[in-house]
Amino acid sequence: RVSDKAKTIFAINHNKTEAWVDFGPQKLIGLTDKKPLTGRIIIAPGDVLTAKIETENNA
Repeated sequence: RVSDKAKTIFAINHNKTEAWVDFGPQKLIGLTDKKPLTGRIIIAPGDVLTAKIETENNA
């Protein structure tokens, strides 16, 4: 989701096993725990990852 204020990522794991998404060198911040995210992120079964993309404007 992209707006003038932020770029937000939603990754939903509909599987019964863990899955992963690779953000490479892109820097993100988790919206629920405010922890930095980068590289390969594991998502538990039935879980949702929500993060904003770090930019110079919102860092």
